[in-house]
Amino acid sequence: PSPIDSADHDDWMGWISLGGNIASAPQVIANDDGRLEVFARATNNRILHATQNAANGVWRRDLMSLDGGLDGDDNFGSFAVERNWDGRLEIFAFFNKHSWVAQAWQNNANGAWHSWDKGNHINQLIGGAADGVFAVERFGEAGIEITADDGLRFDVGRRWLLVGSRRNNGRIHIRGQNSTGWWTDGRDIGQDSLRFIGTPVASRLRNGLLIIFARDETNRLWHIQEQSPDNWQAEWQSFSRYAVSGEPSSTLDSDGRLTVVVRSTSGQILLRREIFPAGNWADWETIEAEIADNSSPQIWRNPWGELQLFVRWGDGSIRTCRQTLGRVRAWGSWGNFGGNALYGPTVTAQANGMPIIFYVGIDRQLYFSFISHRTDREVTAIRKTDDKVTHLCNTSATWSPIDVDSAIDEIVTATQQYTLLTPEGLRNNIIVRQIVTTRPDASRDNNLASLPILAPEDAPFPAPPA
Repeated sequence: PSPIDSADHDDWMGWISLGGNIASAPQVIANDDGRLEVFARATNNRILHATQNAANGVWRRDLMSLDGGLDGDDNFGSFAVERNWDGRLEIFAFFNKHSWVAQAWQNNANGAWHSWDKGNHINQLIGGAADGVFAVERFGEAGIEITADDGLRFDVGRRWLLVGSRRNNGRIHIRGQNSTGWWTDGRDIGQDSLRFIGTPVASRLRNGLLIIFARDETNRLWHIQEQSPDNWQAEWQSFSRYAVSGEPSSTLDSDGRLTVVVRSTSGQILLRREIFPAGNWADWETIEAEIADNSSPQIWRNPWGELQLFVRWGDGSIRTCRQTLGRVRAWGSWGNFGGNALYGPTVTAQANGMPIIFYVGIDRQLYFSFISHRTDREVTAIRKTDDKVTHLCNTSATWSPIDVDSAIDEIVTATQQYTLLTPEGLRNNIIVRQIVTTRPDASRDNNLASLPILAPEDAPFPAPPA
């Protein structure tokens, strides 16, 4: 496909179709081996999925239906996908026939899918549910103690999941995993005077505690958070003074502050961020946009540490803009990916850290695009040999040899902190500086000396050359 001119300094591949006959926004998650797997609800309200052949690889062009254990009239509404502590993916979905939450999971990490556990009239994951299912990883209670929810815990480091749903009484209900399966009973959270609509959104603060956002019947946004693991605030707290449209999206910025965005009733983006990590909230900001009705903006921290917005525009195109780092964090202009979207977009990272985005077109097919390579010249590390700079590493983790006597460029003085995603995990607080000229500079050695010097065992992928 022809590259997309996104005006955001990256080279994006043209839109590629995975086919399908889809009636929901897609959700994407990584398998334990790094392969992405995408899920969407078909027009017959069954769940479809497709996977990459390998991490960062091509996609299998056959969207398969998760039909195991289903009867002919079984179908689903909203759904959520998470990864278990042992690497198995698990999907939770609103079961339309009986208004409770059903679940299915991989038999083993990266493996085939087990039949649906639909529950029954005596035992189901969450009963009396409404169409608003969400899931998130939870930390659970402290280990080596007996608790009502988790029993006797010795496995503090193990990941557990928390699944939740809006109930038919308008309240939000949660239920967590433990070593024997699931809590014996779930719980409604917050005061019983509020009635919510839509699908709640759960996020994690930098301190590891969870926070949930939800809209009430007047379309005002509320939030509730843990005070300690599984110890939730007694009441929901008001988060917006005015009505919003659609569900919020959130991410941690490079400083560890949670940033939340949501569509305003006029189609602009409303943004609110923490003043400091896990702290109080600043006032709302407005970002000019023309977001389509019945859509929700997506905010994401890209591999270079910038916050980046992905939205469905009023004309159906997918658009993006990025926030610059540094002392003044301004938002750039909107880049246009084109497309003619009905649902989405959804954005995530491939195993190599590069972003990939999905949307569902008006033809109800699933489309995706990804960055083929970076076109800017940001530098994340240098390699010195005998006190001479011999190689630079850019944000695509590519090492390039340089001639220290002729090709050293002037370095921007402002230090910027980035988080780089590598196969070994997140590398935080990498100092990044931008090469802006090709003019040799007498102070170049001092400028370059402030970049991190990485030995082969320390380097982002791949290791610097010998």
